[in-house]
Amino acid sequence: MLSDIQARHLATMMQNHSHQNKYELTLDNFCLEKHSIKNMKKNDILLLGINSLILKLIINDTSYAKVSVKKVKNRYFLEVLDIVENTKKVYSDKKYENIKVSLGSIHSKIIKTGEMLDILNIDWKKVKIYISDKYSAKGSLVNVNGTLAIKIDKVLK
Repeated sequence: MLSDIQARHLATMMQNHSHQNKYELTLDNFCLEKHSIKNMKKNDILLLGINSLILKLIINDTSYAKVSVKKVKNRYFLEVLDIVENTKKVYSDKKYENIKVSLGSIHSKIIKTGEMLDILNIDWKKVKIYISDKYSAKGSLVNVNGTLAIKIDKVLK
């Protein structure tokens, strides 16, 4: 038992001190009306209006690559679809707020188109929701009538 705990701590420590780049896995940015955000509460559902997961890997708040989830022999991986320009998509409007949904982080030395990245450490039931770059809520990915959505588990004040 103690050796398992020590092994997990050692793996975490090595991951934090590795020479690999750390990429954040996110949904594409979107925006919500400010009054909807003010009224957001636990168990609310944010419909994303998408049927498949095309995600982004970002580093230092700029997009780096588009990726999709792919199943290979009963395991899930991220397939790198395209390396993108380092741009940050931001909506500027007094009525709306920018939303970023983070699914966790991936460590990799080099990312190339077509590469398969392991996602064992990604927990689809734990997403972080950032409103205008401020960590504002916790949630989970859910399926609502064949459409992806985010269920709000906790609103942070």
